[in-house]
Amino acid sequence: MIDLNIWFLGQWAIFIFMMIFLNQFLFKPVLRVIDARREKVEGTHESAETLNEQASQHRATYESRMTQTRERLEKESASVREEAVNTSRIRMDNARSEAMQQVENMRQRIAAEYQKVQEEMTADIKVIARQISGKILERDI
Repeated sequence: MIDLNIWFLGQWAIFIFMMIFLNQFLFKPVLRVIDARREKVEGTHESAETLNEQASQHRATYESRMTQTRERLEKESASVREEAVNTSRIRMDNARSEAMQQVENMRQRIAAEYQKVQEEMTADIKVIARQISGKILERDI
């Protein structure tokens, strides 16, 4: 049989008192700090995930806008190039037609001068032929 004496009951009383005291002034405050820290860490993780999601959305929006801007710039660049090619083609056509017109004008002038020279030479040929005939025949014709 166990002998329960007063010291044993006193130690139990001290043990229970210490448990209540330590629970009240040590364990509960430490557990509150640990819980608060856990909640803060979880909140930080949640806010980090939210920020990551927002960053992903912003990145997607940015990339979408960049793609749209690139496409718009490519279209504008293509239209500017096409306009430049068309303008160049028009200028080349105008220059070609102007050159052809100048060539045609020169041909007409050359033909007119040829005709004039031919007429002069025809008149001169008759005179020269008379002179040659006169010298051969030794008389004026």
